[in-house]
Amino acid sequence: MRLSLPLNALLVVSTTLMPLAVGATTITVNSPHDGLEADSYCTLRKAIIASNTDTAQGGCPAGNGTDTIVLTAIEYPLTLTGADEDAAATGDLDITDSVDIVGQGPGGGSDIDAFYDRVLDIDPNHIGGITVTLTHISIIDGGGVAQGGGIRNAGTLIMQDSSVELSSVTSSGSVPAEGGAIYNSGTLQMIHSGVQFNGAGSDAAGQALGGGIANSGTLILTNTVVDRNGAHAGSGAAGGGVASTGTLTMTDSEIAQNSVSTTEAAALASGGGIDAQTLTLTRTLVYNNRASATGGGDAAGAGLRVTDGTLVNSTLTGNTAPVSLAASGGTVTFSNDSIDGGIVTLVAGTTLVFQNTIVEGGCADLSGSGFMTVADDYNLDAADTCQMSGSDLRGIDPMLQGLEPHGGARLTRAPLIGSPVIDAGNPAIPGSGGGACETPDQRGETRPQGPRCDIGAFEAPVACPPAPRSGCAAASTGRSRVKLVDDTTDTKDQVRWTWSGGPFFASDFQTGFPYTNLAFCVYDGTGLRLRVEVPEIETCGTTSCWQLAHVGTPPPRLFYRNPLLTPNGVSVVKFTPGTGPDVRGKITLKGAGPNLHMMALGLTSPVVIQFAPEEGGIQCQEATFSAPTENDSRTFKAKSD
Repeated sequence: MRLSLPLNALLVVSTTLMPLAVGATTITVNSPHDGLEADSYCTLRKAIIASNTDTAQGGCPAGNGTDTIVLTAIEYPLTLTGADEDAAATGDLDITDSVDIVGQGPGGGSDIDAFYDRVLDIDPNHIGGITVTLTHISIIDGGGVAQGGGIRNAGTLIMQDSSVELSSVTSSGSVPAEGGAIYNSGTLQMIHSGVQFNGAGSDAAGQALGGGIANSGTLILTNTVVDRNGAHAGSGAAGGGVASTGTLTMTDSEIAQNSVSTTEAAALASGGGIDAQTLTLTRTLVYNNRASATGGGDAAGAGLRVTDGTLVNSTLTGNTAPVSLAASGGTVTFSNDSIDGGIVTLVAGTTLVFQNTIVEGGCADLSGSGFMTVADDYNLDAADTCQMSGSDLRGIDPMLQGLEPHGGARLTRAPLIGSPVIDAGNPAIPGSGGGACETPDQRGETRPQGPRCDIGAFEAPVACPPAPRSGCAAASTGRSRVKLVDDTTDTKDQVRWTWSGGPFFASDFQTGFPYTNLAFCVYDGTGLRLRVEVPEIETCGTTSCWQLAHVGTPPPRLFYRNPLLTPNGVSVVKFTPGTGPDVRGKITLKGAGPNLHMMALGLTSPVVIQFAPEEGGIQCQEATFSAPTENDSRTFKAKSD
């Protein structure tokens, strides 16, 4: 059985192999059987031994140097039982020489399953100098050990487009359970890979470290998802996703829905997502992780517990425990981060450094000795408890949307219209050092989009400039209508807008769609009042959001339909092109519900509405409304001039 990684983790990567070392052997496995018979078949176990020993094994040729073992897209169950040997003869596959193991297909196309032992033990004798690469490989169902349920690595391991799933470690008493999926004491690099549904567990007297990965060496995760792993024990549990006493670097990655828990008095459950001594987190999403303690224990850092760390362009949200992040005695630096759930310091001498960062939920000290804050005057502390000063924004709601798709590989939290974080970051050129903003945001979008960068991990696009832009196509006289409703019940809020003018033509729709995010901008005499974006996304639920109808004759219409009303409340957009200079094109937009974030009504005339692409694509359209038929605190209704 192979589990699928989330789509946003399976980015396209090259499958071109590195050139073979001179004299190296390509060993093609031609049987899923787990055996060592002296026959013409080449099993995976024989291939490993042939590579380790440079001797032929049955149908497998002798290895020579860094060999390549080639698998097909099937399962390879390891059924030979045994233990206490490091020659790959029974149980796990012991790798004692450098080798590349290549499967077929993206996202872990070839499965290696173990039912009685871990799957791979790399450099079990700690010889050193051993490098192993796994490409398109899924490691599944490892267990029966206390360390590294799927993989134990003491060498250098590189995993690309691969995964470790459904593996576990267990222990009792003084021996900790470490690394449900992987235990790494060497160097581990994972690229476009996943660690999912793994666990570490121990009894009432024991400890569990790293439900997904336990690391005491060097761990580098890039475009990798670590989710739905858990570490659970009686006397102590750390790192539901990753527990690291070595060095951990995560970039463009996601750690989600992991958990830690303890059951005994005085036990600590820490780092529901990550528990790390040294951590660098860049453009990474940490969400919906959990830390809990029963029986009189304590829980700290549902998302992260970190001693020394740097967080850059990252988002922490929805992590459930007393706080989202626990800092433990060192220095933690935040740069263009968005953090909700709060921060707590556990050890005296902790220093928190904030640069262009949003903190919702505040800061608190549990050490009894306080903490030090270094803030560079371009942060937002919603609870005003993080000891910020100067021109930092304190006691102010940052006005962020929930976690939604806004482009990029991960979900992000965009500022709402009117958010105080927009254009409130450091005015220095992004990337120029010091307290300047980071050059891209979490999605990789360039900063700044406006006159200054934004505070937080998300740089808001200038979808709606502060005043109406010039050059938009006006509606024909009296041919645009609008109705805006701001009800006391947000689910009854609505937008209805039609525009007719033109023409725009069928050829506008022939180069593919959606072209880009589209922005519905409402201005009155006081400035920009409402921004509603129609996102450039491919599916709404299980169906395509964007569709072409009537291709050929009559001319095609471009439809956007989203009954889910996510992320911004728009349910329908329809473009109907004209067929010639005298035939008007028509646009219809409908939206409803709380995701519209409807502004207070009672608008100042004239009202100008513009509908524009954020970049390129179809022409900007506009209509002006000077004589509304209704204009009160609930409803604005008008026909265009």
